[in-house]
Amino acid sequence: MAAVHARPYARAAFAVARDVDGVAAWAAMLAEMTRLVTLPEMARVIRTPAADRQALLSVLFELGEGWSGEGRNLLRLLAAERKLALLPKIETLFEALRAEAEHRLAVRVTGAAPLSDEQRTRISEKLAATFEANIELAVTVDPALLGGLVIRVGDLVADGSLSGRLNELAHRLI
Repeated sequence: MAAVHARPYARAAFAVARDVDGVAAWAAMLAEMTRLVTLPEMARVIRTPAADRQALLSVLFELGEGWSGEGRNLLRLLAAERKLALLPKIETLFEALRAEAEHRLAVRVTGAAPLSDEQRTRISEKLAATFEANIELAVTVDPALLGGLVIRVGDLVADGSLSGRLNELAHRLI
């Protein structure tokens, strides 16, 4: 549900960042804002309905030196609408928009054993050709897979693991 509420803010922030050629700066600024609003003390104040929003903004502005005027305006708007808690989701969605604009794709590969550099390269090249994107490969090892790989690209999952095949066979037999 938070994604639904955060999406318009993330899109607006990304549009502003692209207009001023500051996508990387905005990403860093949003990361810092998120870090601050998720500090336990700050999160507690944000969740308090009676909290003085102006005082909260003053503290955030003091801690966030160098934030752009547009970034400060985003904080003012979120504070006025009591939506500062959406900042982590806004940052996540902003990064997704950035990755899409830069044709980057995060891919998680889980294997039963560690992958060699050559295997990583071949997987990245094939995925780059398939998705026409720059692949950011994150590899983990899970011996429970018994063999093969599980590849996750966003919501798409390709399970080529031995355990996955055995589970599918068991499901068919039942």
